[in-house]
Amino acid sequence: MDNENLPQHILKKRREKLGLTQRQVADIASIDIRLYQRLESGERQISRTSFRIGVAIADVLKLDVHELIHNPTVDEYLNEKKEYERLANENGKEEQKWD
Repeated sequence: MDNENLPQHILKKRREKLGLTQRQVADIASIDIRLYQRLESGERQISRTSFRIGVAIADVLKLDVHELIHNPTVDEYLNEKKEYERLANENGKEEQKWD
């Protein structure tokens, strides 16, 4: 995954684009400033926080919550599925259902 697409980089880029400080994001999201700092530094993963916190931060930063959650298992599955379907199509086989 490209480093710029990691959740912590997305948080920082969007916060800076909106002209907000870390304290402002934390205050508006009603979370502790240190928690936000840990999320933005990558010390803590946003996917491991409560749903309320993830949604609150996404709302403050005007982001889709899905942009902040990276699940390598799902990504690997989808990539494997896409590759399987590509190979099946190249070989002239009918697309087989992947489940």
